[in-house]
Amino acid sequence: MPTGPDAEQTSGKRSRPGNYPRLMYTFGETKALEGKAGRIHAIVSTETRDRAGDIIRQDTWDLKNFMKHPVLLANHDYRDVRAQVGEWEEMAVKGKTLQGVARYYVGEGNEQADWGFNLAVKERAAFSVGFIPDLKRAAVLPGGN
Repeated sequence: MPTGPDAEQTSGKRSRPGNYPRLMYTFGETKALEGKAGRIHAIVSTETRDRAGDIIRQDTWDLKNFMKHPVLLANHDYRDVRAQVGEWEEMAVKGKTLQGVARYYVGEGNEQADWGFNLAVKERAAFSVGFIPDLKRAAVLPGGN
């Protein structure tokens, strides 16, 4: 899980205090690169407010640990080996977005990988980034939810 981004809270309210892992979902903008190879380019995070009111400042991502084992998961059921549907070949901050190139393991016997790639090609994929906020640097923004 990438760590270190500043997360700004818009509401100032949390059900659990402290630094704990959080998730942010993005209905990603995707573009197929090589259909037969199962490769796509995707924007996986932006500086827009999520449902919990968090904003991740993209220039604070630390991806070193993530890129050691950059798995692409179909869901958050880490116990199911079939949830690993591919891998991220590239991941980097570009402007105010976190973007990557993923390779789905299509045609290799995992129906979740095949279906996930199909959704990505149709621009119907959603991505989730996990992060642990640095609450010492986070700020409460006015006009929260």
